Amino acid sequence: RQEVGDFKLGTLARHFRAATSPTHRALDDARATVDVLHAILERLGNLGVTTLEDLMEVTHAVPAARRARRTWADGLPEGPGVYWFVSEHRTSVPEVIYVGTSVNVRRRVRQYFTASETRRRMDEMVRVATGVRAQACATTLEAGVRELRLIDSRQPRYNRRSRRQDAVTWVALTDEPFPRLSMVRDTRRSGRIYWGPFTGRGQAEEATRTLRELTGLRECTGAPASHPHGCPLAEMGRCAAPCLDPEAADRRADYQRVVDSARRAMTDDVRPVMEAACRRIATLALAERFEEAGDLTRRTGLLIRASRRRARIAALADCEEIIAALPCGGGTGRDGWQFHLIRHGRLAAAAVSPAGSDPMETVANARREAETVLPGPPGVPGCSVEEAELVASWLEQPGVRLVDITGQWAWPVHCTVPDHQQAESVARLMTPEPTRPGAAPEMDDTPGERH
Repeated sequence: RQEVGDFKLGTLARHFRAATSPTHRALDDARATVDVLHAILERLGNLGVTTLEDLMEVTHAVPAARRARRTWADGLPEGPGVYWFVSEHRTSVPEVIYVGTSVNVRRRVRQYFTASETRRRMDEMVRVATGVRAQACATTLEAGVRELRLIDSRQPRYNRRSRRQDAVTWVALTDEPFPRLSMVRDTRRSGRIYWGPFTGRGQAEEATRTLRELTGLRECTGAPASHPHGCPLAEMGRCAAPCLDPEAADRRADYQRVVDSARRAMTDDVRPVMEAACRRIATLALAERFEEAGDLTRRTGLLIRASRRRARIAALADCEEIIAALPCGGGTGRDGWQFHLIRHGRLAAAAVSPAGSDPMETVANARREAETVLPGPPGVPGCSVEEAELVASWLEQPGVRLVDITGQWAWPVHCTVPDHQQAESVARLMTPEPTRPGAAPEMDDTPGERH
């Protein structure tokens, strides 16, 4: 700023004696820009600036105390891994205050002490921290899993995400003569089908209410007592009403069909429930009750997504072992392979086979050293839901190859439906069928309604 009056390209080109003068023509301006850039890089090199992070430090004001701590990154892994900042101010045992992961731990940690880190919360975290630790990992998936487990076990105060990995709500059919839906947190009870999970109780309540309405499951708690008139939900056709005659065999058989329909929607086939919802949405729309139709559409989408999420997690949870591989660097395997061994949805081992080595020997070593994972209830993984979904995302990416599998890893064909299918079904139900030639059109005596 003390050497030039402005930062126009022509001014800088003259100041640095560029070989080409800018003339507002593309080629001349590009050549002048290159000369100016090279001149600036020569000056920055004398200041020890070799990376973009160094440049950010020079061009922005960074407190000296914060800048001095960048030496904490020296010696950290130059590859994938997990890192955590610690503080020894409160207790004699270092407190883990923040956990992160990166494909290059040293480079990522160094960014916390430069001007490129602008988050106020992270600035406070760096000031509180007294050191940083790191653990190298074989793959980015292993690093992500270790990050989740470390956050779950240490509860660092500067992490906002993943601190309550077990705080999810499941929905299960109760073990009663006339089952109903119940929201639970504990999934250790065997013999139940668990649906979900839901990240919030409000979502679980909405999905539960929608499934009850569309199948006819009872809402009342306790054993159904004989009642001559049933309840308001029964009168509206939204409950199978076993209370009308709970001792009758045909009533029990009818209600069992309702339970089977709900169980199929929760586990492997949402089509009947989706069609029931579409019929009701079309009826509401034709009656110009658009707000109710929109609300039911939204809740039906939530129900379908819950069944899809359950199928995705259950496919991994119920599979005893999966060994999968991905080429290093996204190539064909010439640069080596990364392997992951998954048991009941939990990452049990991770390894990398370098180029030129025997990959199956790496697989055999990983299998011998893998963690033992015990199966849980059907559909419930042997780890947190977040870890199971992280593993599922890795398995589903292009290029992953199955090496070996014990058990079955598959989704039910009709556990979900495309978003457009629901809209098309509603539109079809709202479109009147063409009248046959020669047939008189049907008349409706009710004013204001359309059929």
